[in-house]
Amino acid sequence: MRVLVIGGGIGGMAAALALLGEGVEVEVYEAAPELEEIGAGLQISSNAARSLQRLGLGDDLERVGVAAEAIDMRDLRTNELLHHTPLGEAAAQRYGAGFYQVHRPDLLGMLVAALPAGIVHQGQRCVRVTQDAEGVTAWFESGRTASGDVVIGADGIHSVVRRQLLGEQGLEFSKIIAWRSLIPASRAAHLDLPPRCHVWWGPHRSAVVYWVSGMELLNFVGIVPSEEAHAESWTAQGEVATVRRSYEGAAPQLQAIVDLVEAPFVTGYYFREPLPRWGTGRATILGDAAHPMHPFLAQGACQSIEDAVVVARCLSRHGRAGAADALREYEDRRRPRTSRVQTLARSHERMWHMSDPEEIDVRNGQLRTMMDVDPAGETIWSWIYSYDPLEHADAAADDPAAVMQRTESRRAWRLWANMIGPEDREKGTPGIRDAYDRMLLDNFPATEGTVIEEVDADGVACLLVSPPDTADGPVMVHLHGGGYLVGTAASSTGLASRLAAAIGGRCLVVDYRRAPESVCPAPVEDTLTAYRWLLHQGVAPSRVAISGESAGGGLAVAAAVALRDGGDSLPSCLIALCPFADLSLAGSSIDETAGQDPISTRQLLTQMAASYLQGQDPTTPLASPVYADLRGLPPLLIQASDVEALRDDALRLAAKAEGDGVDVEVDTYDDAVHMFPIFDFLSEAGRAVQQVGSFVQRHV
Repeated sequence: MRVLVIGGGIGGMAAALALLGEGVEVEVYEAAPELEEIGAGLQISSNAARSLQRLGLGDDLERVGVAAEAIDMRDLRTNELLHHTPLGEAAAQRYGAGFYQVHRPDLLGMLVAALPAGIVHQGQRCVRVTQDAEGVTAWFESGRTASGDVVIGADGIHSVVRRQLLGEQGLEFSKIIAWRSLIPASRAAHLDLPPRCHVWWGPHRSAVVYWVSGMELLNFVGIVPSEEAHAESWTAQGEVATVRRSYEGAAPQLQAIVDLVEAPFVTGYYFREPLPRWGTGRATILGDAAHPMHPFLAQGACQSIEDAVVVARCLSRHGRAGAADALREYEDRRRPRTSRVQTLARSHERMWHMSDPEEIDVRNGQLRTMMDVDPAGETIWSWIYSYDPLEHADAAADDPAAVMQRTESRRAWRLWANMIGPEDREKGTPGIRDAYDRMLLDNFPATEGTVIEEVDADGVACLLVSPPDTADGPVMVHLHGGGYLVGTAASSTGLASRLAAAIGGRCLVVDYRRAPESVCPAPVEDTLTAYRWLLHQGVAPSRVAISGESAGGGLAVAAAVALRDGGDSLPSCLIALCPFADLSLAGSSIDETAGQDPISTRQLLTQMAASYLQGQDPTTPLASPVYADLRGLPPLLIQASDVEALRDDALRLAAKAEGDGVDVEVDTYDDAVHMFPIFDFLSEAGRAVQQVGSFVQRHV
């Protein structure tokens, strides 16, 4: 097999090396007459470093790169440390490779030096590619042509190959630019900057600083609104005074770095929505040609390197006769990953450049809690840095839902796994909220004949869910799930309608305040207000149960603790369905079920805990009732799945309650997803709801 790689940048050279390593013949065609990269830095995180090690370049990367000790994120105005991620040897142990900061020309030179002579052809600007059943042909401005079995476009954001394959694709200017400069170490020695990635976040702007070239050069990147500069090309020279004006009022440490900048040049950032496909037949694209990245995850070069090793492995596996199949497999394996990175990198601009003081306080509180809950920073970075592209390329292309045993449980698994799309992720918390409500409301509406009324419970919005002929029955105060971050009373009415029917009564579903706008104990306070309002309507406490799913399950127990401590009359019983009951995330099942539970991942749980706590102790009892004194609480029913991430939260809560003298029933269900009672097509959902009904009827 012979592969033509169009483009001799980092992605193209990495592809050539990977193809040679797989025994595939390759030729690289580069438009520039001389191989060169713009004199700036880039970061090679552990995922890409591992790939370079696999290509035999581990020692070379150590030589040309600076091993980063940590990532420090600070407030641009005050220099307050917002988040610290340890790297160095800890990252190498955790993710399988270190984290390096590299001068672009050094990295490109390292890749080129590893290639045999005669493979790279310079001064060959591709103008057209064609293909037929037998192979591909690339046509060059020089009049030269080249033929092969496959063509890979690694020719950047303005890719000729992509345009030939897919037509014109929209490219939008992001309205942000980056000032870039390299500062000699001799001028920056007094700054005493350790070999870390130093990041400053500020209103409408940020800065990133790190050492490259054996700590001989300090790389500065200043990201500001585009109207503060008047150039969009990679090499346009800027005025030093303009850069300094962009950082007036910055923290003294950052200001001192900016004052050292000389002859800055400008980078304009562009983006394109994730493409639905990357190629046709024997032709494909990689790197910026396929998925241009915003800089906020530092993954542009890294994702190109991942692309390179995966496309090489797929081509090697399928061989010449299966070239088109190989490229389809490459695309199927890579597009979900790059789309997620691409989307989140773009969405991070808002987090970096927040300007509203209240939003900044919330963000900073979340970051402080994340350092408490996850001091290694795995929640933020593990999904990127621990990724092994070759391991992924070699994995069987099985249905990931096959971790579940039954057809119906796989259906439920897929609903969770596919709930949040790229557009939802890009919108951040509002997008995730929309996705959660959409999934529940579209799939699990209230049962037919149920009446749903809006209720103002002394200022707390609630929904009263009443099946037919249940006005005289008990009342269940129900608390929706969603990790305190997402979910609404409306999205929980499907489950509430079935619970109400099972108890022969009604459900008062509380629309409690959510994080990050409101923090612990706001949902507890809202639950108590709604409960007290219900009693004031003449409903006896002995006729009331409090229930909740997921975070609502933990909240139900926390609310009962607060009622007891406040001297209130307690409800007849409590029900915690798959409870999120330990926001310190100490339960071992969170990691044991990684890959099995598609929704309650450590990453998402940490985000939820950080949003709710915002600097509070994760073991505070009203947030994490596994640490509460549960003595004197009413009978408690706990349900959970054997294979969900929060299984240990449920079991530990049951053990704590039993140890404190509470009458506890705990039931676990095999081959069930998190919050399985919601999924009304599951047989175990019906059994669980009926068990709740029997439990409540025994105690009211």
